[in-house]
Amino acid sequence: RKAVGRWGEEFVWVHLKRMMESDPLVVRVEWVNQHTERGLPYDVCITTREDLEGSADRVTYVEVKASRSSSKSYFEVSHREWLFAQEKGNAYEIYRVVGAGTPGAKLLRIVNPYMLWRNQRMGICLAL
Repeated sequence: RKAVGRWGEEFVWVHLKRMMESDPLVVRVEWVNQHTERGLPYDVCITTREDLEGSADRVTYVEVKASRSSSKSYFEVSHREWLFAQEKGNAYEIYRVVGAGTPGAKLLRIVNPYMLWRNQRMGICLAL
């Protein structure tokens, strides 16, 4: 499970770096767990400028959820991650990786999951 999560984090980090290297507003894409798990409610930070004059920096927090299965439609979100998602709003995204560790791995980007849930566009599943 840990290896799948780590693979997913690196997959998303590489994807974001490639996607954003041609964007002049992107300052940095940082994989915060690259050397060791830090226990934060996010795995990647994207720092961007608001405009080309470089006025204010904006940070987007990315949580990665990965599974080997291509058909698994649910994943666990910790209480801390959910509270952070609520606090950060549009600055919090979940990248869902399915088929992790395979050549056919796919990404799904979920922006502001808390608001999607509040607007009944996404559900929550409880487990014991």
